[in-house]
Amino acid sequence: EIRYLYGSCHSRGILTPSKESQSTHMWNLIFLNGSWHVVDVTKDDLDNDHVNTYTFFDIGEDRASRSHDWNREICGALLEETDLTTRPENEYIVLDEDDVRAAVAQAFAQGQDHFTLVFDRKSYKDYEKALEIINGYATDTYHYNWHKKMRELRIYL
Repeated sequence: EIRYLYGSCHSRGILTPSKESQSTHMWNLIFLNGSWHVVDVTKDDLDNDHVNTYTFFDIGEDRASRSHDWNREICGALLEETDLTTRPENEYIVLDEDDVRAAVAQAFAQGQDHFTLVFDRKSYKDYEKALEIINGYATDTYHYNWHKKMRELRIYL
């Protein structure tokens, strides 16, 4: 079963990546294995380099609530925590600096042209340290986007 949900969404503009804004938005809910999962294909297609991402594909309330606001009374019970085993191979959940080092090493070893580090605990937000680690691997220039609300660092090599 598929439903749509209406609310607001926090985002960063392409021309002003440092400024966050909020706008009205719609996305989908898909009922799988007894709970509703969030799928927002619009947000996944707003990448500056037009690279499709899967940040908002098959996520739970833990991840959706970082960037989306909605009336929870009209929505069925969402999957509470995102199933990390269903995430794309170029998305890395990092809980500490050691996780960042391991994720960056793996991304470069696999020759990925883009990858995402998801800082999944409020206690670890040091994206600047992550950039220092990436600098040790990058042999050329790269681009990055830090999304504070989502706690995600996207790297484009």
